[in-house]
Amino acid sequence: HEHAVDNGIHMTGKLMTGELFAYVYDKVRNGEIWIPLHITSATLDGAVITLEIDGPAGFLTWDTDWMPDLENGGIFYGDDSDSAAVSSVALVNASASSRTIEVTLDAVPSGANPTIYVAGHNNTTDETRPGGMASIYIPGPRSFWHAAGYTEFTTRELRFYICRQQVAVS
Repeated sequence: HEHAVDNGIHMTGKLMTGELFAYVYDKVRNGEIWIPLHITSATLDGAVITLEIDGPAGFLTWDTDWMPDLENGGIFYGDDSDSAAVSSVALVNASASSRTIEVTLDAVPSGANPTIYVAGHNNTTDETRPGGMASIYIPGPRSFWHAAGYTEFTTRELRFYICRQQVAVS
């Protein structure tokens, strides 16, 4: 979770970010491995791109109560000639550890260097800051701070959001 310059798309409160940091820090300190929620591959079939997801176990879900309403959950498609754009995004949960995201494009792409961007908000003015968080996450353990009454700053559970990244489409 990181601050973004794109229309302020980031967590409403800072305690949730600190709480997630503390959670990951504790796991690493205990010798456990922390793998963030992220895309491992993007495969094109016609006008549909299937994104394979890895990270903590849990069902993918849309954040409808904490993040701003992001177009297509903050997922974008791009290539050298802007030959296609995302028309819809579907979360596919076969199980808590077998998850994919199906991205449907408005046309079969024809440009070179096809790429999927998890950017939150498409920033066209500063290429060094492609965007903020997306609004796709899996719920984690119960929030310690939420139970303590900091409900305006934290969610009921820790939320593991899909990483901001750019992935080549094959």
